[in-house]
Amino acid sequence: MSRGILLDSVAVSDLLGDVIAVGERLSQFDTIYISPIVIAETLFAYENSARREQNRSRYSSLSTSWVKLPITAQTAELFAQIRKSRQKKGLSIPIHDMWITATAREYKLPFLTRDAHFDSVDDLTVISWDFRQE
Repeated sequence: MSRGILLDSVAVSDLLGDVIAVGERLSQFDTIYISPIVIAETLFAYENSARREQNRSRYSSLSTSWVKLPITAQTAELFAQIRKSRQKKGLSIPIHDMWITATAREYKLPFLTRDAHFDSVDDLTVISWDFRQE
């Protein structure tokens, strides 16, 4: 079985922005996965970008080999568990991020992000990087 990783929208953005550390992290994995939530967040960002067509084109080129994971009933079950757990602890993260977290847990994938709020999610392996645009 190949070793894979799930991308956050911040990872996609930094990868497209030529942040070398993201590419270095991804080179350690055989398979790159992406959730429909991250795809939606990424496309929405491009809709608001001055370089809309350039960004969409670059994203299309890079993402052709990425595996698009579905949201399933199991994803929804994990989402509910994560949300309840965080509520009990008095912690919050954006709703979209809970869906992405549930996807990572469902498929038992490490998660590439530099958003610190993911560090406090139970049973989630977070892989990060230092932000330096080269």
